[in-house]
Amino acid sequence: MKLLSPRSALSLRPNRLCLGLLLVLAGLLRPSLSEGQSLTALSISPSQPTVVLGGTTQLTATATYADGSSNDVSGSVSWRSFDARVVSISGSGLASGSATGNAAIAASYQGQTATAIVASSIGNIQWSGPVTITQGGTYSGNWKSTDPQTSAVTIATSEPVVILNSYVTGPSDLIDDPFYGNQLTLKNVIGIGVNANVAGQANGVFVDAQNPALLDVEHCYFESVRFGVYVRGYGGNRDGTQTVTILNNRGHNIIGLESDGNNGYISGDSQWQWAHAFQLSEMTYVPGIQIAWNEIVNYPYQSLVNENINMYDAGGTANSPAETHDNYIQGAYAYDPAVDSYNGGGFTTDGWVTDTVATASSFNNVYNNQIVGTVNVGIEFGAGHDNVAYNNRVISSGLLSNGTKIFAQNVGLSLYDVYGNIQNGSMYNNNMYGNTVGWMCWAARCAWDGYRNDEYFPDNDGYYSTNQPISANPITLRAEDAEYAAWLAKISANGMVVGPVPASASSNLGIGSGGGSRVP
Repeated sequence: MKLLSPRSALSLRPNRLCLGLLLVLAGLLRPSLSEGQSLTALSISPSQPTVVLGGTTQLTATATYADGSSNDVSGSVSWRSFDARVVSISGSGLASGSATGNAAIAASYQGQTATAIVASSIGNIQWSGPVTITQGGTYSGNWKSTDPQTSAVTIATSEPVVILNSYVTGPSDLIDDPFYGNQLTLKNVIGIGVNANVAGQANGVFVDAQNPALLDVEHCYFESVRFGVYVRGYGGNRDGTQTVTILNNRGHNIIGLESDGNNGYISGDSQWQWAHAFQLSEMTYVPGIQIAWNEIVNYPYQSLVNENINMYDAGGTANSPAETHDNYIQGAYAYDPAVDSYNGGGFTTDGWVTDTVATASSFNNVYNNQIVGTVNVGIEFGAGHDNVAYNNRVISSGLLSNGTKIFAQNVGLSLYDVYGNIQNGSMYNNNMYGNTVGWMCWAARCAWDGYRNDEYFPDNDGYYSTNQPISANPITLRAEDAEYAAWLAKISANGMVVGPVPASASSNLGIGSGGGSRVP
């Protein structure tokens, strides 16, 4: 027998470090209690989850196995929201409230799917009565009017007023600022319009600013109002700082229907009032105007809106154009979109037959917006001069969610002299280029082109040949949904927060305390 040398014998001794590693690996590879067991159920808790608008709620997905064991698999399931416009869901099951309403959330794991309906609301608010602000300062509170003739907040001073982390609601205008030269800033304010219950009266306006020197509306939320922001006239000094800024807001279901006086609304095919998410009116040559990174969503049978963004005899200057950019705008429906005619749209320059070069909408730059399903038009220059639209995405299937074709579906991009202002010399030098467009029109007049009506430029005095039609035909509801997914990716990539800021929401919004007051 061959004898081993001491060195050879030593090499056969167990290495304690390797042995330890083997033991650790054995422990890691040891089957878990549930491994090998068939998955019998998947559930989401809480069973009736709620979330406040602007806040978050953690959902938990639990897997149950045949042996009765269960595991928290929240980080392993595939989460999905059936309407991220109301409630979105993260990969770990964190639900975020974007608008009021209900949204189904699904979790899928190993062939099992569980669903839960998440209710998103403004939370439990303790309201105080209407307030009139008579001096400048910073204010916070939760103000409610029950009188269809009384605003929740009235501002009666030209001194700078800031309203932060607040709620407003009522059947009249929510925030009324009629004082000439007013200077108003709103941040993290939630406004909810309600039916006036006065026959013929429409819901109120979220922010009604008449002749402001400065208006700054950021990270707000508004719903069921006739206007989100309505500005008429200008009382500033045109220095570029006294201007209108509308940024990072979220609006839902702009509604111009008139009340029937009995908790309902009158049929809107012929009886409605003008309604817009944002309208700037009678304020030309104002430098520094910016309307950007806003999300406006209107659902059929819950809204009635004309053009979501309407510049009515309004705009910037040659050196400082009004910039409307990086907004997501969805929906502009008739009262009954399956049968009614209507003039809703995404963006328009508007005016009147008496426009002059000085008063007409001018120097509006419209770019990087996503306009989805706004029925009559996507983007239209209907009046004015020196307006340009570029790099926008203008998409519409012309369908309701059940596949019904929308009667009033018309055109994606339009340059059309609505008021005959080319003849009077106030409409010229308008341009649209580099836009991506796919717009279904289900009328017989559009059949010759595969029921597409991407562009209508009878008054073409600009350069339009670089607009890119989407090759797929027809445009589908899935394509519309893809636009919203792209919007969410876009705001995430740019570090944008749309709507009330979550940090403010967790500390104040959704909790609510009455007796609004001036903040020292």
